[in-house]
Amino acid sequence: MLKKFLLLIIMLAGVFFVSHNYFLYQSPIAKVKEVETTQKNVVDETSSTQEQYYEQKLTVRVMNGESKGKEITLKNEYKYSTVDTEKYRKGDDLFLSESLGTITGVKRDKYAVLLTALLVYLLIIIGGKRGILSAVSLAANMLLFMAAIEIHERMGMDLLQLCIILTAVYTIFTLLLINGLSRKTAAAICSTFLGAVVTMAIFMLAMQFGEPVDYASLDYIVGNQDLEMIFISSILIAGLGAMMDVGVSMAATIGELIEKDAQISVRQLITSGREVGYDIMGTMLSVLLFTYLAGLMPMFLIKMKNGVSVITLIRLHIPFEISRFLTGGIGILLSIPISIFCSILFMKMRRKRV
Repeated sequence: MLKKFLLLIIMLAGVFFVSHNYFLYQSPIAKVKEVETTQKNVVDETSSTQEQYYEQKLTVRVMNGESKGKEITLKNEYKYSTVDTEKYRKGDDLFLSESLGTITGVKRDKYAVLLTALLVYLLIIIGGKRGILSAVSLAANMLLFMAAIEIHERMGMDLLQLCIILTAVYTIFTLLLINGLSRKTAAAICSTFLGAVVTMAIFMLAMQFGEPVDYASLDYIVGNQDLEMIFISSILIAGLGAMMDVGVSMAATIGELIEKDAQISVRQLITSGREVGYDIMGTMLSVLLFTYLAGLMPMFLIKMKNGVSVITLIRLHIPFEISRFLTGGIGILLSIPISIFCSILFMKMRRKRV
């Protein structure tokens, strides 16, 4: 109990430090002390919508630099939708220009650190040692992903090749770190690799002989970019987590059945694994669907607000997301029999040989 309390104190101290680390920044930062908001005129944004404008009078105090402690007054205008403008509140930390006359952004690191600290604390409290390893795995995977993107941008390395390497590293590192070196881990790694290979092979064949994918939802990408490689890479990375989850679940199930009854037959293992797979199948597909829907929601609402019809959005964007969902769904479904086969191979068959 004492260790948990000390951990909580350390994390709260970290959040407090980040909330007051103004001295670490070169750009001027000011804290909002008072806000006066007045309503302005209504402007027609499109033929079907109107936008309400507001003006804010902000009294702020400079928190760092040569002007530390100085109070100044700033003005800010924002729209009700706040799509391309921002509404500021009392207590916000704002980045200012060198002249202190313009707001250039909002300091949000304290919120990011607070949520990160809460996630890590819950992982450790609920998961214990496994939770700590999960937190380390998450941090390492994020660093690897950022390093890969940096390599792609600076060195021009092929994005798909990088994602294939990342897939292998993610799978091996994550499963070994969390589950340790065991037959269950080997079975999960094998099933994840095979599931990813088979799924991507089916997808590539579908792209080769089917209708070309509409990349309208990638219209914000400029420059000499291979949209097809970006699309394929995103599918590979997006489906990896679900396939790892299926692989671990099936390996754990098969391993537990063998531990309970070493004489259990392969047929019984396949039947039991298939029953577990039925339960996993529906929930994993739902998670995948809701994830893609959540990603679509902001874009849909913003474009509808700007007069783009629902039919146009469906025609341009839905086929792209459906392709990703169907590919991920195929990966989840294929991972179930592949995971059962790999788990039996690594645990049942090898046990017989021993």
